[in-house]
Amino acid sequence: MATKNETNSLKFALVEFWKNIVGYGRSSRAEFWWAMLFYYYLPMIVLTIIGEIVFAISHNDAVMGIFALLQALICLATIVPIFCVSVRRLHDAGHSAWNLLWLLLPVFGWIVLLVFWVEPSEPGKNKYGEALVK
Repeated sequence: MATKNETNSLKFALVEFWKNIVGYGRSSRAEFWWAMLFYYYLPMIVLTIIGEIVFAISHNDAVMGIFALLQALICLATIVPIFCVSVRRLHDAGHSAWNLLWLLLPVFGWIVLLVFWVEPSEPGKNKYGEALVK
């Protein structure tokens, strides 16, 4: 078990994400948000910016197609790990993985999930495993 300061660190969050990539259990808020940032949002933003710059210079539609393909490949490569860390984050807050079905409801469902993902961890043991913090 780690201390509260350790679980908030970037290094701890990313190591835990890869250690338990498709596992069962719980994920801290830090692990969830760092994983989302580094393995999903950051690559998408960087590819979009680079794609726009390259397109502005070359004015070639094929270039945009290549960057769109790269973004699709990132989505495919990260869908299972991001799904799993989302489930573990819901478990850490004491919610069932079935709550991911809220994603099917545009806007309102996303807000509900966002609220669940930012909730603090349940202290101690819950039905999904031991707490990550002492």
